[in-house]
Amino acid sequence: MSKLWMILCGIAIAGAAQAQTVDWKWNAELRTRYTDEMNTLGVKGADANMFEGRTKIGVTFMKGDSLTGHVTLLNEFQWGNIADQASNSPADYGNHGKNSLGNNLQVQEAWGWWKSTDTFSMKFGRAGFEYGDGTIFAIDDWQNHPNAWDGIWTHWGFDFADLHLFGTKETDTDTAPVGVTNNAKDPETVAYGLVVAFKNLPEWMKHVFIHIVDINADNTAFVTGLGATSGNLMHYGLTAQGESGSLDYRLTGDFTSGKLKGATDVTLGGNMFDAEIGWNMPEVMKLRISLMAHMDTGNDSTSADKNNRYLPLFPDRHKYAGLEDVVGWGNSTYYGLGLGVQPSDDVTAGLQYLMFNKTSDKDGVMNSAGTVALAGATTEKAVGSEIDLWANKAYGENFSILGFVGLFSPGDALKAGTFKENDNKVQFQGKLTF
Repeated sequence: MSKLWMILCGIAIAGAAQAQTVDWKWNAELRTRYTDEMNTLGVKGADANMFEGRTKIGVTFMKGDSLTGHVTLLNEFQWGNIADQASNSPADYGNHGKNSLGNNLQVQEAWGWWKSTDTFSMKFGRAGFEYGDGTIFAIDDWQNHPNAWDGIWTHWGFDFADLHLFGTKETDTDTAPVGVTNNAKDPETVAYGLVVAFKNLPEWMKHVFIHIVDINADNTAFVTGLGATSGNLMHYGLTAQGESGSLDYRLTGDFTSGKLKGATDVTLGGNMFDAEIGWNMPEVMKLRISLMAHMDTGNDSTSADKNNRYLPLFPDRHKYAGLEDVVGWGNSTYYGLGLGVQPSDDVTAGLQYLMFNKTSDKDGVMNSAGTVALAGATTEKAVGSEIDLWANKAYGENFSILGFVGLFSPGDALKAGTFKENDNKVQFQGKLTF
């Protein structure tokens, strides 16, 4: 840790020495979250409570209007986590010198940005990015470790639209040293994408985004549970957002196609639609009443060489599908009613109710990460319902406290598995930003 502080002090001194030519800006975040959950994932008596902490330190350095660099260092830890100690022995509690996730300071972001002309700029390195309403690519900052990708992002600005072309490397597992033969040739997963953000649109269609993303995997499995060793998956669709009078809306449609190669080749195909419409009454504590609807396909194929389940990219999985983070996308259909208010400038609160169902009774129910089935295929379609209540109080510009209470009640589709009881969650979070 002393070496780290020496590095940070060196950066600060270098910034001061070059203040005439380079502008330096620092930012930081300290976040602590308490969670108390009863009957976790519907298992009676599976209760848990914990404190989690996250620290972020960021520095941005700029030279003129054409060159910018940024680094974000992040540490996440669970209070008293045994994995961060030397052993399970009480004598070792407090030993925070172990090389582990909870003790290390990670490089969350490290990118450079270059603007060559008024219409073209490029970002390269490790960065988080988000397009549209966060249903396709999102940073998902609620997670202790937000999303970030290694790659290159380019931007072309025109009068009618902004064009974003990017390429990211999702995984690269080729760890063989130079000169050593690796039997798995170039095992990696890469993604290439195009996003077109149209401009100068009428207010009722304020934002329109078109996206095309192609993922290619060579000698590495990139779809959990399907046993493929390589393949490709393409996402393409549209997002629209706008408002008219007291109404606002957002709508995203995403379609997928591709093929996985393994012992049995699997043809992929699915789609997703997510929509919300809101009615705003600013004179009544900025009241907003919203209706939400979501539908994505499940695997209704009885053949091993075909899978129709929708496979999402990187949506904001906390914002969508319930704040309890129980159910995820993939064979999911749900409807919701939400209410939000702002009784004062420093207080916001909200309430939402969601009803979940399976799209296909031939497929299972996915968890919030979309990687594990909470329940297998049954003839029952009712997944459950969720009620979320939250409030946030700001104390000036740099400190806020968030409170959340959630109740997830399982339906027959989940009760057919191990999810038998209501999952109750209470969370409190304090966040300092500088």
